[in-house]
Amino acid sequence: MTTIDRIMIERIDISAFGGVKNLTLIPSGGINVITAPNESGKSTVAAFIKFIFYGFGGQRRQALAENERSLYMPWDGSRAGGGITLSTPEGRFRIERYQSAAKETLDIYDAYTRKSVFTGLVPGEVFFGVGEETFSKVLFFRQLYQSKNGDDALAEQVQNIIFSADEKTNTERAVKRLKELRASLKNNQKRGMIPTLENELASYDEKLASSVSIKNELDTVLVSLGEKKQKIAFNRTKLDALEKEKENLRKYEAKQKLASLLSLARADKDAQARYEECVKQFSGDNIPDTELVRSLINDNSELALAEKRVSELSDAASAEKSRLDSIEGSDPFGSADTAKIKSSLKLRSALGYLFLALCIACIAGAATLYFTSGAGIPVFACAGGAALFAALFGVFVLGKPRDVKKYGFTAKAELEKALEEQPLIKVRAEEQRKKLKSTEQECESARTRSAELKRSIGERIESYMSDSQGEYDELLRRMLDNSIEAGKLKAEKISLGKQLEEQLANVDLEELKSLAADAYEPKRDSAAVMREYEFYTSASAGLRTQELELEKQRASLEARSPSPSVLYGKREAVRNRLDELERKYASLGVALEVLDESREYMRSTVSPKLAQIASGYFAPATGGKYDEITISNDLSMSVSVSGGEKEADYLSAGARDTAYMCLRLALVDLLYSRAKPFLVLDDVFSRLDDVRLAYMLREIAKCADNSQIFIMTCHERESIALSALSQNVKKLELK
Repeated sequence: MTTIDRIMIERIDISAFGGVKNLTLIPSGGINVITAPNESGKSTVAAFIKFIFYGFGGQRRQALAENERSLYMPWDGSRAGGGITLSTPEGRFRIERYQSAAKETLDIYDAYTRKSVFTGLVPGEVFFGVGEETFSKVLFFRQLYQSKNGDDALAEQVQNIIFSADEKTNTERAVKRLKELRASLKNNQKRGMIPTLENELASYDEKLASSVSIKNELDTVLVSLGEKKQKIAFNRTKLDALEKEKENLRKYEAKQKLASLLSLARADKDAQARYEECVKQFSGDNIPDTELVRSLINDNSELALAEKRVSELSDAASAEKSRLDSIEGSDPFGSADTAKIKSSLKLRSALGYLFLALCIACIAGAATLYFTSGAGIPVFACAGGAALFAALFGVFVLGKPRDVKKYGFTAKAELEKALEEQPLIKVRAEEQRKKLKSTEQECESARTRSAELKRSIGERIESYMSDSQGEYDELLRRMLDNSIEAGKLKAEKISLGKQLEEQLANVDLEELKSLAADAYEPKRDSAAVMREYEFYTSASAGLRTQELELEKQRASLEARSPSPSVLYGKREAVRNRLDELERKYASLGVALEVLDESREYMRSTVSPKLAQIASGYFAPATGGKYDEITISNDLSMSVSVSGGEKEADYLSAGARDTAYMCLRLALVDLLYSRAKPFLVLDDVFSRLDDVRLAYMLREIAKCADNSQIFIMTCHERESIALSALSQNVKKLELK
């Protein structure tokens, strides 16, 4: 049977992972090269190998590039997973892992027997002995990784693996914990459990010596304490009696308060009844306010003035009518046509003077005829005509016209004078009629205003007063009195109601009645009771303070004065505990010395050994330009150059990548001396030129003698260079 000297992948089966589906790869035990263009799935295959051994990493990270689950779950929504067949010195194993959106399944079984093994364990930790972080930093070279000089976490894990075969066992934390435990027992300041027990032991010695003295002091304290307790009991009896007296005062106060509430309730009820009785004077609940009543009173005053004005204007109109009648009575002509009378008088006067002229003419004619012809008929005719005309003149001029008698005059002159004065009388009569009309109009307006006021006042009084019969003055006086009284009664009712409500607030009447039920009139006032109560309370408080102080003294003395046998037993228990802790303290010192020696071994042996192995790779990988690498405890690297040493950070990017890979190859040699695991190099040579690439691949080809290596690249130069360097190279196709 062939002995397996390495941990080697025999078969890779990808069901679905990222964009890759249904892919099977059969790698060789040496160098396996996957050459393919970008986005063909090279890095996906590398990530699948890590997934099988450790599952998805970085699941809580937000960035897609760091969250492997988000990055490599199949694009069609199916579950991710597949299997790897692994050969180890312990046997052949099949690992199958599947991850769906909600569930992960992992099966590890023996490839020959098909029996499950390592149930519940992480495959990578089982087969490589390291966790995911160490695997990623030592065995798994990611695409576009950034080389880093120094890694405290990796250095610690390497140290833990070397000294305990478990990267999770932290020697630094162990040393710190041991020092903390040792310091808790005893430190440089003489503090801790051991000095405490030493002091306690000395204290027990002192207690044993002073227990008799303390016992005598305790007896004295107990006597004084008994006296104080008797006084406190006497004061308690007095206070109990005073408490009852105080309670009766409280009950009697409740009784008085209850009586006050009942009196206030009766007053409130009486005010409500008086208010309702007053309200009955009004129509319904329509109670006028005093402003409205005063407005009605003002309107009533205006009505009185209006009625007075109507009376005055009516009297004035009567006087004006009398004056008009007087003026019109002074006109004798009344409605007669004075123009005709005047015309008649003028015609009569004209005819009279005409007859006078004819009379004179007849006389003159008769005289002429007489003197010329002598007496004769013509003379007598003219004389007769003259007499006739003279008579007519007398009738028309000197006689009384018919209108003189008709209109009550005695002479024509009076008629003529009356006719002359008649136009003035007409003017005066017209003016008097206008004045009378104005007075009558003003009177009518006043009478209308008086009627409106009377109607308005009557309607308003009727709307408020249930009995609106009577004089307005009396009704309004009653309305005002009732309104004012209603307002007062309402205010009184509201005030009493508010007082009652405030006094009833937060008052339980039933509780108040119950409290006041058996109250009796106290023999003295509350102040006297409280003074005596406060006196005994203060005295009791002082006695209690003294009692507490004595109790403290007693407790202190009792605590300080246990029996000698008890003290001795406790002293021996402390002595035994002290001996035990001193032995533990010595043991912790020995353990710290061993761990210090192991850490010194790391500094003096492991780091130089790691530097030696890394230099064996780095010198040929750089074509002999750098002979040696120095590695510190935190895995920081320095290189020897002319003039001294320089940190690896000063190197070019390609040289830093070379140094980083050489350090990781050295770590593999240091950590895995029996069976070396495979290495995964995912497109890690991009910053190396062709010459340095050839040097680096030569060293990797040497590693392939006892390690399986996977190289993923998008260039043919790695495949070409490796074909020239080794026959142990297999090309894998992603089909």
